[in-house]
Amino acid sequence: MATVIVGKKGRITIPADLRRRRGIAPGCQLELVHEATTIRVFVNRTIAPTVHADGYGMLTYSGPARCLAQFDIAAAVPAAARSGVSPPVVVPRRASARRK
Repeated sequence: MATVIVGKKGRITIPADLRRRRGIAPGCQLELVHEATTIRVFVNRTIAPTVHADGYGMLTYSGPARCLAQFDIAAAVPAAARSGVSPPVVVPRRASARRK
C-alpha cells in the first residue's frame, strides 16, 4: 500500500512502481469511483509505449522531387512576396544562443 500527499491543486503522484505494474503512462485515462469512505482508481485505457521509429512514414509527399535549397527561408520570403502570400515568420536567435 502506498501513501501519497495531495497538492494545492488536488494533484497526487502515483508511485513509479505502481505506474509500471499497471501500465499507467502520461495520457492514460483513470476512472475514480467514490465508495462510502474510499476512492477506487480504475485504469480505463493504457497507452502502448512507442519509439521514434513508429512515426516514420506517417507523413508522405507525392509531388515532384524537391532539393534542400527549395526549403531555404531566404529564398522563400521573396518568392512569397511575389506571389502575394504572407511570408513565413522568422524569429532570429539571440547572439548569446549561437555556438562559437
